[in-house]
Amino acid sequence: MGVAAAEPKPAKSQRSTETAVAPAKKKFEVGELCFGKVRGFPEWPAIITKIEKNYALVKFFNSPLSGKCFFGKIFNLEEGLRFLKLQGKNLQLQKATKEMAFVLREKVREESITLKSEVLSQYLSLI
Repeated sequence: MGVAAAEPKPAKSQRSTETAVAPAKKKFEVGELCFGKVRGFPEWPAIITKIEKNYALVKFFNSPLSGKCFFGKIFNLEEGLRFLKLQGKNLQLQKATKEMAFVLREKVREESITLKSEVLSQYLSLI
């Protein structure tokens, strides 16, 4: 019984990029609700106040702070549900999310937002 030798991996420069999927570019708008991440802090509910070339300025809910978040560190509301589950017992996060849910409810009333109904209902259930 012989053991088959493993084929050597090609050098990084020779590896195929055909299977690599480039991440989709995220598009954001001023006034959009999101979760923002800045260094040293967890992902937090925010609203986009200004968009620059590579980042957006956001105002965090339940906080006097604003921040500069690079696009890769801004997450939509659907992605934000995951952060809520991970940090479930954080009372400040719960308060910030509830504050964001009030703004979300107003945006829904004004019909200025489209969101999957199950995502929307999860946020509105916090009010």
